[in-house]
Amino acid sequence: DADPQGSASHWAQLAADSGRPLRAAVVKMPDPRTEMPRRINSIARDNALVIVDSPPPGDLHNARAVIEAAHRVVMPVPPQLADLARVPPTAALAAEYGKPVRAVLTQVRGGLGERAAALELLRGWGVSLYQAELPLTVAVQRAYGYGLTAGPLLRFGVDLMTEIIKEETDNASNT
Repeated sequence: DADPQGSASHWAQLAADSGRPLRAAVVKMPDPRTEMPRRINSIARDNALVIVDSPPPGDLHNARAVIEAAHRVVMPVPPQLADLARVPPTAALAAEYGKPVRAVLTQVRGGLGERAAALELLRGWGVSLYQAELPLTVAVQRAYGYGLTAGPLLRFGVDLMTEIIKEETDNASNT
């Protein structure tokens, strides 16, 4: 958890307190600029997959440290203009470091035109998208603070990870 908001750490603590802990270790990194380069390698040695919850690119120093340490950049983004505005600077930072980058839509509300508008913007910026999308539902909103055993948030995570693993496998076989 490299985001100053600490939402991943907070979620993990709430889940542990509820008796339904997350099935992943969450490590708080108060200062990614100094801790990320040193700690990411030791964390990666003991884990098959490391996901970094990072700040948006408005916090360029922290975002830069996270992107530099990353193997790939996945940008979860709601289809609202204020959130979409953060995509181009993040994609530019990823390109600066030669990291593959893709967006994934989150908080998608059915029946509204914002999804289509977001897709058009992202494609216009040349940003690739994952197929998985996280709907904005009551079940998703209520999942915060609990370990996931079922529901749309877990399904989204499985679908997204399946796409990422396939992408990694395809890239490995092409090299």
